[in-house]
Amino acid sequence: MVEGQTLDREMIKCINSNSLQEAKDIPGLIDQARKSGFDHLELSLEPAGPLGEAAWDDLRKDIGNSILKIASLTSTQFDLFTLASLDGEPARTAARDTVTQLLRQASSGKGEMMVLISAHEMHPWDQVTINNYETAFNSLFQNMTDLADTAKELSVPLAIENPTAGLLLSPLELRDFIDQINNPYVGVCLNPTHTARLGNPLDWFHILDPRILALRLNLTSQSNIDAENPHTHLLTEMETINRNIPLIYK
Repeated sequence: MVEGQTLDREMIKCINSNSLQEAKDIPGLIDQARKSGFDHLELSLEPAGPLGEAAWDDLRKDIGNSILKIASLTSTQFDLFTLASLDGEPARTAARDTVTQLLRQASSGKGEMMVLISAHEMHPWDQVTINNYETAFNSLFQNMTDLADTAKELSVPLAIENPTAGLLLSPLELRDFIDQINNPYVGVCLNPTHTARLGNPLDWFHILDPRILALRLNLTSQSNIDAENPHTHLLTEMETINRNIPLIYK
């Protein structure tokens, strides 16, 4: 067993619901997550998704009656580039409304859930084109500032995943972006795979900490959560400085 596997077991291990592809219903989702070694779920909630038809109260109740907990809510309908207006005003408005709804749903969890805005859900990193960086940046900043007010009102953490192309390509820029929003409920979901395309994940971690609310990791094996992780050094560093944050696998 490599260093980092024991560490990984001590942290909050979370799996995105869309990654549990064998699950056909909520009990199946819970069972597959448990058998795969996870203790928390990230729910992707959207009408077209596998959980889209489930009523939120029923979904929360069914999972609450199991040994699992809900760590995060997200959606595959949009990403931070939608909030940056790359898809036009109607899509931007729909994204804001969706995040607001997720925040309200998460508030029913009494502080146990966060809402996560992904980086490349709709805009793959190798296909992102920003024609006007300042306009896109300002649109994203304004939307995040407005959503931050709702997050604070509801006492729900709101995290954005760091992209690997298009916007926020420096840990210093991302740190300043979060600091200018200046809201204790807004932070970063650090994706070390994304940062590795731009620099050293450990460097990003040290610059952004303590703004990091979660880590987004790739699940290398559906059947073995304890498979060797390429970011073992980052997980070890988290243990060294006593940072116990959710590890959200997808």
